[in-house]
Amino acid sequence: MKYLLALIFYCFLTNLSYGQGIAGYIYDSNNQPIPSARVQVKFNEDLNTVSDMNGKYFIRTEPGVYELVISSIGFESQTVKVTLANTNVAQNVWLQPSDKELDGMVVKSKNRDPAYEIIKEAIKRKKINKRSLEAYSCEAYIKASEELEKKVSPKSNDPEDNDRSAKIESNFETNLDTGAVKNNFAEIKLTLDFQYPNKTKETRHAVKIYGNQYALFYTTTTDARFSIYDNLINLKKVTETPIISPLSQSAIASYKFKLDSVGFYNDVLLYKIKVTPRKKGNATASGYIYIQDSSFAVTHYDLTLKGGNLYKYDEFHFTQSYDFADSLWLLSEQTFHYSVKNRKEKKAGYTVAQFSNYNLTPNFPKRYFNNELGSTSEEAYEKDSSYWESIRPAPLSIEEQLFIRKRDSLFAIQNSEVYLDSIDSVFNKVTLLKIAYDGIDHRNRDKKLQWGLGSIWDMVEPFEIAGVRVGPNYYVFKRWENQKTFWSAGNVDMGVRNGDIKGGGSIRYTYNPFKLGSISAGGSHNFRLINRYDAYLNYVRRSNYIEDSHYHLGHRTEIFNGLYSNININLHDRRPIGKYKFGDWIDRILEDNEPIVFNRYQSLQTIFQLDYVIGQQYLREPHRKVVLGSKGPTVYAYYEKGWNGLLGSDIDYDYIGFGVRQTFSLGTMGTSKYFAKTGRFLNTRDLRYVDQKFFRQSDRWLFSNALYSFQLLQENYPTEEWYFEGHYIHHFNGALINFIPLVKKLKIQLLAGGGALYLPEYDDFNYQELYFGVERVNKILRRRVRIGLYYIMARYSDVPFDHTFKFSVDILNERRNTWNF
Repeated sequence: MKYLLALIFYCFLTNLSYGQGIAGYIYDSNNQPIPSARVQVKFNEDLNTVSDMNGKYFIRTEPGVYELVISSIGFESQTVKVTLANTNVAQNVWLQPSDKELDGMVVKSKNRDPAYEIIKEAIKRKKINKRSLEAYSCEAYIKASEELEKKVSPKSNDPEDNDRSAKIESNFETNLDTGAVKNNFAEIKLTLDFQYPNKTKETRHAVKIYGNQYALFYTTTTDARFSIYDNLINLKKVTETPIISPLSQSAIASYKFKLDSVGFYNDVLLYKIKVTPRKKGNATASGYIYIQDSSFAVTHYDLTLKGGNLYKYDEFHFTQSYDFADSLWLLSEQTFHYSVKNRKEKKAGYTVAQFSNYNLTPNFPKRYFNNELGSTSEEAYEKDSSYWESIRPAPLSIEEQLFIRKRDSLFAIQNSEVYLDSIDSVFNKVTLLKIAYDGIDHRNRDKKLQWGLGSIWDMVEPFEIAGVRVGPNYYVFKRWENQKTFWSAGNVDMGVRNGDIKGGGSIRYTYNPFKLGSISAGGSHNFRLINRYDAYLNYVRRSNYIEDSHYHLGHRTEIFNGLYSNININLHDRRPIGKYKFGDWIDRILEDNEPIVFNRYQSLQTIFQLDYVIGQQYLREPHRKVVLGSKGPTVYAYYEKGWNGLLGSDIDYDYIGFGVRQTFSLGTMGTSKYFAKTGRFLNTRDLRYVDQKFFRQSDRWLFSNALYSFQLLQENYPTEEWYFEGHYIHHFNGALINFIPLVKKLKIQLLAGGGALYLPEYDDFNYQELYFGVERVNKILRRRVRIGLYYIMARYSDVPFDHTFKFSVDILNERRNTWNF
């Protein structure tokens, strides 16, 4: 009865407001209204509507006989015949749940959520929605900031805490009420050009950075170019593992979906769907995704990552929003929130990027899109405050305005001649602490010149091969406005046990920062390792050292993008070290610890190497080049010549070598790295032991860098003939172990790999190894430290099976977000 009264009342209202037509309610089998159900007049695409949040619908039309097709996600479609005379007709419809198979997963009707059908349709249409934009050019404004929150105890008795607090307060403007410090801040204005499927180029017109830009995320669009329509979302500077997109082909196997709500936004019907990982892992995110009803295009999404394979953040949150314009959904805004906590400090970053003024019919010249992904003019860094005020999409907050005002005032003060002179006078002042521990430094800002002398602490080298050595060291550095640099460093020392004088120095001048073009020269008289890549215990073995007087000339440059040449000329005067006195403590550990015996000789060598990074991408700055890396491999060719007779050289040999290395992603299954090389001596008419090529003996307990060494090689192998060496490492990045209940809570990750070595000259010596390991990343003293335990198995010519356990400690390079292996 209540439905009949409601319908009569509804028909009365619609007759007043809408005129003649068909009206009614759409319910499920439990008499619950179905919002967003589609009502279509059969054979007439222009007559259609959708039900509102109460299941109500209305179609305005002329008298006649019509067939209505009613459909909704998760329900069986129904067709009803309606005859419309001169008054409104009421037609209620009850839809029955659908029992369809969804991508191999059968969802029972009583438990089925309509979100799965919506997601299925969005996946089905994602290629169309992604390719709706063949090309465009737009403007982008990026604002990035980072704040530091520190709990400061005024009664702290920890000298380290008090000292650290003083350093922070001296460098940043602090909000005394909240303890928040506006640490780093940046604004960027650029033009972004795009061509399907993934070609991009940015031109940065204005850049303003306060503090350390490397601490901020997304100061260039190359930091995160991704689309939810791709199967994987790559955040290469954030996480080791790509994220499975909620619209990937495997989304339903990776995520649970729930229809959270349905509503209108700017006259567009949207489904708000909650996204939850089926199992907690490193390749999934949680959050919400908004999908439009008719096109099933994504209009907004909001996803969060926690823990897992995040490089340096504890939590990372990102969103993207789209606006409907010119019959297309265009990216309008994206945001990134991230945070990390270390002891008493918490850093939180926020970046917003806004895109506008789209040109959907750009005319890009041929070869416009290449490996140069962006450029910045010199004028971009010179924009004043009036320019920024004119281009900002929204005014800065009061906090941001105060921060910039203070930083600009500080910049003016800190760059005044009086202030710089006072700072330099403090910096250049000689104190007992500097003499003893820090070293003496002197700076001339006008000439951009700085030099320094090592401290007393730096003067002592206690672990040299012939005993303790004592002596000073120095450095000189100069930089010009065009980013050209000069560097020189050296030392002189005396052996306490033998009273011998040794030392050396070198210079390097970078004449072309964009092409990394530099020339270098140097000379030294010192002890020299024969095998510089030996096992660590052999670094104290006397047979691994000679005395060497060395003179060097070198040149390095980039010939064209990705192709680097390196030329070196080395002149050596080599002598045995048998005349020196040694301590006897190491003899208790090592047997046969005697220096090698040979006649003094001279050696002139030239070395030429070409490295080619295939597909190297980069950004162009006013005076330098920012290399972004490459998905392709790096190949190299190496040629070394030992000259006979020239400048008194006694040697005569030729050596060639080739190699290839690469790091690549296997999607959610982890990251792989490999390195392979080969080489041989073409001529060995006078090849000395020092100039031979060695394969490093393995350390006993330490798992060394597995890309360049073996783990169970029992001795050093010098070689003259062809050899073949290969290494492969795969980090699963949580792909397997995080799906094991309880074990995933340990936050450990798996590694597997292997290596092989073939030395024909040693009776076809073969060596193969396999290793498996577990690794865990820990925060130690504000650094990310990876500790690993590994099990290694190996076989070689006379030993069918050998095995052991080893450990490693690795520190994350936070600027590059890379580990050593």
